[in-house]
Amino acid sequence: MLIACTKPYLVLTHTGYARISLEEYGTEGFGSGTKEDRACHMTNASVQKFHPDFKAKKEETIMTMDQVREYMLANNPEAAPSAEVFDAKVIRRCNEICRLTFESVKDRLERKFGCFELFGLDFLLDKDLNPQLIEVNTNPALFTDTAPQASLLPKLVDDTVKLALQLHPYGQADGGEEVRQFLEQGGHQLMQLPYDVIYRE
Repeated sequence: MLIACTKPYLVLTHTGYARISLEEYGTEGFGSGTKEDRACHMTNASVQKFHPDFKAKKEETIMTMDQVREYMLANNPEAAPSAEVFDAKVIRRCNEICRLTFESVKDRLERKFGCFELFGLDFLLDKDLNPQLIEVNTNPALFTDTAPQASLLPKLVDDTVKLALQLHPYGQADGGEEVRQFLEQGGHQLMQLPYDVIYRE
């Protein structure tokens, strides 16, 4: 989630990527403390990297959301019978959770023209593809260790910086006109990655 401008507020989201465990989920052996047990329940890179197969299968620990959608269509048709259903259940619900999260704190945020911030929101999908918000990271990991990350994250950073410069002209006290033009011209659709506008002031 990118707070691209605070005067006025403009907030965008990108779908990001999914982290996958190298161990099939299960409760047998839960709490044993073994590397396999931890890897079964936590997809964090700091946990997965200790899995015995991590070096050989590192690329399997990250999927783009397009890959997740294709996987679910093929393997979980009850929850995702079509791409449209997947997008409605996962992408749009995650966006709505992002919007509600932002709206719940926006009145407590310090607003300074020229400031912007990129947040990483972690979600867990249950078997029915309902997203559950786990945490909001103010310092999201931007490592490019796998092919999906290498194709996504440099573009995300480049888009973020270019948009921040566009919306915050030197010598101005607010970016109202720049935000208006950006939205009217569909600027978020002309960036390197696709974004959704979830809040505009």
